[in-house]
Amino acid sequence: MFAPLFPACASAVLGLFAAAALAQPIRPAHPVSAAAVPPDALESNVASFLQQFIDPGKTPEAQAEFFADGVDYYEFGPTARSEIVRDVRHYSRRWPMRSYRLARIDYITPDPASDSVFVSYVLEYEVSGPNRHARGQANYGAVIADLHSAPKIEWIRERVAGKRYAEAE
Repeated sequence: MFAPLFPACASAVLGLFAAAALAQPIRPAHPVSAAAVPPDALESNVASFLQQFIDPGKTPEAQAEFFADGVDYYEFGPTARSEIVRDVRHYSRRWPMRSYRLARIDYITPDPASDSVFVSYVLEYEVSGPNRHARGQANYGAVIADLHSAPKIEWIRERVAGKRYAEAE
């Protein structure tokens, strides 16, 4: 009497598990720990991500995709992507001509329990607007999560080390 019900119940339960599994992001069975990656490879992966991140040719929407949901964004604290888009759009209007160069990575500290790293790096920048021109260096600290699968910045801070302004010619 119960035998005919078992396959139907089992398939319904398995269907619920399958639906739940499909709703979750795909993660490797054995997540990579950033600490387990050789230092040269780790620095190469971080540098590659940063080079893509600092490319000034992206739209504000594409720039915002580099950040995790609820990123601790500069001095603003937890910030939605829509606010990042607004911030990048404002910056792009103020400085329509921008150039960035990754001057150096000072250090990378991997989290042994995850695929996250803290990175300290320096950018050289040159930006121009209709009436102004600025160049200098800025120091950054950032936490990059899921470096080897779907990297996103979870925390970022900036300190401008040297800035020179000039009136546009």
